[in-house]
Amino acid sequence: MPNIPVMQRIRKETEESHLINLASGELSADLFPNDFIKKTLSNVEFTGNLGYDHPQGSMELRQTIANHVREYRTIQTKPESILITLGAQQAIHLIIQCLLKPGDAVVIENPSYSFSLPIFKTAGLKVFYLSVGKNGIDPSELIDLHKKHRIKMIFTNPIYQNPTGTLLPYHKRKELLDISSEFGIPIIEDDPYSLISFTEEKPSTLKSMDTNGSVLYISSLSKIAAPGLRIGWIIGPNPVIERLADAKQQFDFGHSSISQWIGNQFLSSTFLDEQLLLVRSYLKRRRDVIAKELTHYFHDQVEFHLPMGGIHLWCQFKEDINENRLLENSIKEGVIFAPGSTLGTKKGCIRLTYSKRDEAMIQQGIQRLYRAFEHAK
Repeated sequence: MPNIPVMQRIRKETEESHLINLASGELSADLFPNDFIKKTLSNVEFTGNLGYDHPQGSMELRQTIANHVREYRTIQTKPESILITLGAQQAIHLIIQCLLKPGDAVVIENPSYSFSLPIFKTAGLKVFYLSVGKNGIDPSELIDLHKKHRIKMIFTNPIYQNPTGTLLPYHKRKELLDISSEFGIPIIEDDPYSLISFTEEKPSTLKSMDTNGSVLYISSLSKIAAPGLRIGWIIGPNPVIERLADAKQQFDFGHSSISQWIGNQFLSSTFLDEQLLLVRSYLKRRRDVIAKELTHYFHDQVEFHLPMGGIHLWCQFKEDINENRLLENSIKEGVIFAPGSTLGTKKGCIRLTYSKRDEAMIQQGIQRLYRAFEHAK
């Protein structure tokens, strides 16, 4: 199933136009570890396997990921419990296609990135929603949904959620795990942003708190290094990982050995801490600029929650707006964003992503967005 027309339009405009891009969820090129990769390719002898690799991915990389998540995310795992994927999106596709069947009921957050994934409809799933407020979802709502619809799986992004930027409080994360354990509902935890925290707090992932093996954990290098490396991973029970690996093998005969080798060099290097510090400091400055400019131009016409990490800021307009008209006006003004309807059912909302452009471009972008807003009234 193709992407919805609005998403197709956004992708086309960002690929072909010179717009100020506040829509794409990727780092700007100046935050990519280009120098590290050049030095690695020049100075380090390639030790990877140029033939077909293990179905779960490079053993060396999986061991490095096991070490990495233990040190940075307090997740205890082994290489046998890890599958290397082409980023987080392939991980979600594999899980849906292999572990669910048409007619199964699943829960996603509203709003959420999952709304933009046509795979849920393609798979014939019944999708139900948990609303995301200022403090994330209310896990207790899952109980009624399960009793009515026999929920088979919940997809959640609890740390600096896309698109709202919210952090699910620790007690709610614990409550969600307790409900999952009590009713036997597996949790798919998507964690792109836990290492991009603008405070000293290091939020605990659901997987690090999971004592019953009910969480399948997804992460990647896309938001801390570069999406072009196409390195993501799933951590879960060995039988589930083996099943997903078998399906992935049928799709692509295994992952690129070159990108896996580079990913392994990156994650096992002392450069990682330097890169994380750079990404956090740049993104925090950009977050501060976008918040300041929104307040300056829109005053009290828009509400937003200041995210403590991640790359997204969720805006709610206080008056009714036609978001399609606002999008068209914005494109004419030279700026683009993600309309709220592509990420959930709430009206009058937009997602602004501050990772793709520098502070000066963000300032111009919000100025252009305000002009578009004035014309859309």
